[in-house]
Amino acid sequence: MAASPFHAQSEFTQLLHLINTSAHTVGEAYTDAGLPHPSSNNASSLNSQHATEEPATQRAVVTLIAACRQLIASVMPPVAYAIETSLGFQHSAAVRVAIEAHVAEAVRPTGDKGMHINDIAKYSNINPDKLARILRLLATNHIFKEVSPNVFANNRMSLALDTGKDAEILAKTDPKEFYEGTNGHAAYFAMVTDVVMKAAAHLPETLQSPETANSYDLKDAAVARGLNASEGFWDFMHQSGHERQLKTYNMAMVGTRSFAKDNTLCDRIGWEHFPSGSVCVDVGGGVGTQVSLITKAHPHLKMVVQDQAILQKQAEEFWASMDPDALPSGRVEWQGRDFFTPQPVKGAAVYILRLIIHDWADEDALRILAPIREACSPDSKIIIGEDLISFTCPPGDGERSLVRRTKVPAPLLSNMGLLREYLSDIAMMGVHNGQERTIEQWLSLTKRAHLKINRVCRMVLIGAILITRRIVGDEGAMHYFVCSPSDE
Repeated sequence: MAASPFHAQSEFTQLLHLINTSAHTVGEAYTDAGLPHPSSNNASSLNSQHATEEPATQRAVVTLIAACRQLIASVMPPVAYAIETSLGFQHSAAVRVAIEAHVAEAVRPTGDKGMHINDIAKYSNINPDKLARILRLLATNHIFKEVSPNVFANNRMSLALDTGKDAEILAKTDPKEFYEGTNGHAAYFAMVTDVVMKAAAHLPETLQSPETANSYDLKDAAVARGLNASEGFWDFMHQSGHERQLKTYNMAMVGTRSFAKDNTLCDRIGWEHFPSGSVCVDVGGGVGTQVSLITKAHPHLKMVVQDQAILQKQAEEFWASMDPDALPSGRVEWQGRDFFTPQPVKGAAVYILRLIIHDWADEDALRILAPIREACSPDSKIIIGEDLISFTCPPGDGERSLVRRTKVPAPLLSNMGLLREYLSDIAMMGVHNGQERTIEQWLSLTKRAHLKINRVCRMVLIGAILITRRIVGDEGAMHYFVCSPSDE
C-alpha cells in the first residue's frame, strides 16, 4: 500500500476518535448540569457557559471544534474548499446587513414560529427578496434558521447579533445610536464587517506596493486605501462625518471586554493582597468597562482610567449608570490622556494595558511602554492583556521554556486550530499596521522596553495576560507573561 493513503486514513481515524471522545465529554457536562445537549437551533439562551466551565470540558470543546474543522479540510474537495474560503467575505457582508436591518430584534418576539420576510423587511429599507437571500446564506451557515419558506427565526448563533432593543424603536433611531446602552457585541460585529473588512479588501495591494510593503507606519495600513484614510485610522475616525463609525467603534470596544467570561483581571491577579488605597491605572481603558468589574469586586482599590479626552462625556455617563458613587467619591478617576505622553500617575501599584499594544508596531509600542516604565516604582507591576500567537507547527525552544501548554493530541495542529487570534492579527495589520505577537516577538519587545519576562501562562479559550513582576495569587489554568523591570 502506498504511504500517502495510509497516512490519510490514519489521520482520518484519529480525527474520528477525537470527535467521538470530545463530544461525549461535552455531552456529559450538559447532562450533569441538567441541560439539553447543545443545538444550533436552540434560541433559549446565547450560550450555556456554566455547563462548560470546567477546564476538562473547555478542552474537550476546543478539541472537538479543531477536529471537526480538520476533518472537513481532509474530506472536502480542495477546489470546493478554496471556493468557500475565497468567498467567505460574503458571510461578513451578510452579517452586517442582518444587524443593520434589525433582523434578530424583529424576529425575537415570534420565537420558534419565526416571521415572514415581508414583515422583517419593514424595519429597514431593504427589498424583502434581497433580504431573504441574505438570511438564507446566513441560515446555511447556522446563523438564523428558515422554519418555512421565507419565514425566519433566531437560533443559538443569531442571538449574538441581538442588541436587546425593540426593532420598532431601532427602525426610528439615528444609526449613530443603534448600539448605545447595549453590551457592545452587535457593535463589534458591525464594526469589523465595515471598517476591518474594507481594510482587508485592500491588503493585497498594500502588501505588494513598493511604497507600503515594508512600512509599519499607521498611515500606510491597508485601511488608508479602504476608507480613503490617508492620515491613518484614528484621524479618520475623529473627522467630521464619521461620527457613526466612531460611536460604533467605541461600543465595539465595550463588546470586546465582555465577549468571554474572563474574570482574570478580577479574580486571578490577587487584588485582595494589595493594601487599601492602592492605585491601579488602566491605560487606554476606554470608558472604564474593565475597571468597573475590578472595583465592584475590590472596592478597597483606587482605580484610574485613562483614554482619549473625547471619551470623557461617554465615560461619565457610563459610570453614572453603572456605579453613581464611583467618580464623586474618588474611588474611580477618569483622566483624558494621550498614552504617548508622560504618565502622570507615578508609582502606581499596577498599570494595566489590555488590548492596547496589538494596535501598534514595535516602535510605537515602545513609545507607549516607556512612560509607564519611567513612572514605575520598584514595586509597581505592569499587566498587559493580549492574544499570544502560536506557530501552527510544534513550538520552538523559547516557547517551550516559557509557555506551559497541555499536550495537543495528534493529528491536530499545534495551535489547536483556534482561528480568532490569527484573524485578529490580520485585522490589526490591515487597520493599524499593528500585530498580535509570538512569544519570541514579546521577548524582543519587552527586552527593548527594559522589561524581563519571567514566565508565561495562557488560558485555553482566551488570550495571554502579560504581567511585569511576579504577582500574588492563584495561577490555576490562567496563562501569563510574568515580567520584571530590567536595566538592560
